[in-house]
Amino acid sequence: MNILKLPNEILINVLVISGAAGVRSCARTNRTLRDIVVQSIELQYLLELEQAGLSDNPECVLPIHERLELLNRREDAWATFKYDFRTTISMPQQSSGLYDVSSGSLFLGLPEDIQDGEALGIQYASIFSVQNERLVWRNVKVGMTVLEFVTSIREHDLIALVVSYVVTPNSDNSRISNISVVFIRYSTGEYHDIPKKHAFYICSFKESYGNPNIALEIVGDNMVCAVENPGRRDDDSLYIFKWKTGTQIFPVLTTHDVGIVFLREDIFFISNSLFNSIDIYQIPNSSDDIVMRIRSLRLPALKPGVFIEHFACRSEPNCRGDHQFIKNVSSSKPFYENPENAIIIFSIDFGHHSFIMITHRRSLLDLALQVLIPRDLRWEAWGPLISRWFNTHNHETEFITITNGQRLLRYPRKGSSTYAPIRILDFNPYRIHLARGKRQAKTKKSVFSLFHRAISFGSSASSRVADLVDVNEKNICNASGCFLTHIYSTLPYVQCCSSETFNYHALIMDDERIIGTWCEEDDCVGNKIEALHMG
Repeated sequence: MNILKLPNEILINVLVISGAAGVRSCARTNRTLRDIVVQSIELQYLLELEQAGLSDNPECVLPIHERLELLNRREDAWATFKYDFRTTISMPQQSSGLYDVSSGSLFLGLPEDIQDGEALGIQYASIFSVQNERLVWRNVKVGMTVLEFVTSIREHDLIALVVSYVVTPNSDNSRISNISVVFIRYSTGEYHDIPKKHAFYICSFKESYGNPNIALEIVGDNMVCAVENPGRRDDDSLYIFKWKTGTQIFPVLTTHDVGIVFLREDIFFISNSLFNSIDIYQIPNSSDDIVMRIRSLRLPALKPGVFIEHFACRSEPNCRGDHQFIKNVSSSKPFYENPENAIIIFSIDFGHHSFIMITHRRSLLDLALQVLIPRDLRWEAWGPLISRWFNTHNHETEFITITNGQRLLRYPRKGSSTYAPIRILDFNPYRIHLARGKRQAKTKKSVFSLFHRAISFGSSASSRVADLVDVNEKNICNASGCFLTHIYSTLPYVQCCSSETFNYHALIMDDERIIGTWCEEDDCVGNKIEALHMG
């Protein structure tokens, strides 16, 4: 049977099921199939989603043509820095210093006393997606000091609070406190009903050493918690649990930092400032097995006598467990960022100088899964081709929440300039290919035409090309007295720069907006917050 004799509606349904790769392959087969792809709104939407690194929301009630229009508008806004509205976010109470932005919501620590900065809970609200929408804040108080919190809203409808509470004075009259994790439903603010217990114990610490630094991440059934004791670093430990049952996975690992990022449900890495590396671990399915380090990725060699003071990392959105369905996405929201495509930001601070490194989550996962390479990899063997380094001594790095999906914000550090533009750097491989094609088209028009037809089949994406920073341009990061040599990295990106200037003290971003803050104290998130909604 000739497939071309089938009705177009059936052919389109088959192509939708085959995915974007199947659509592109079929469109290259002959002119008839190509015309079907170009003229089909459903197939154009599918291609645009893949090229933007997004996933469709199956619960969305909007028709396909409206989803495609919103997608094109969103991508145009980010590519050209054209926000559709600007609004101030009012806070019922000043933040304790804890903060996060995830899944369209802003989370702030709820302080007992502004002077001591300790949080006894959190306050959070879903940030408006339309102008003049009323912001509704919800408070969660647990009667204990909140050291840290993490969210897993779209996977588990979950907020996990890491809390401390005094247990008993020690023999030397120093107080001992316990650290526990409390599980809250995001949608209700009440205790979560999925885990067997709404809270369980992690470890203890001496209060005389000061509050520990905490990192917590939850993906699928797995929870990883890093505890860094400022007064006794030999007690720094990494704890792994099945959070729904409270089952601990052994052994308890020694850690040197609190930077954790999941690469998939059973694979995560933690930053290691002592050995100047990224250590990747695999969590077993059974509690009878042990956690294994499967790869260590070395960073560029440091100069003798130089040490990393702070080594943090983050990727947003977080990955999800197998067979986990998206929750808490509005039926009016047509799409969301695909975590598999997200970039990871590493913030590396030497005290007198700082850097950030960018790479893709999937790149590190590919390295973790390779079997025919050494377990310990030198920087030169893995890093230059899949990363991009930046000096940040003159740019804002106070908050690590300056990436979302495949985009990164760059903005001058507070005090370096009164007003300055904001730059958006996009590491999306499709847009880089498109930019290269357009640049070649300046000399050979047909090159871009063929390229554009082969990739996007008549979509409006050709208007979204910003300045290309290619592998042969600006790819040497000055060592600045920290590394033995200057750092060569070749991960390309495209960028756009706002024509407007801003005087924010710091920036945060999510998948829809850029959030600027002003603050009077260095340890607070902001006395005033403003959102630029991009779409």
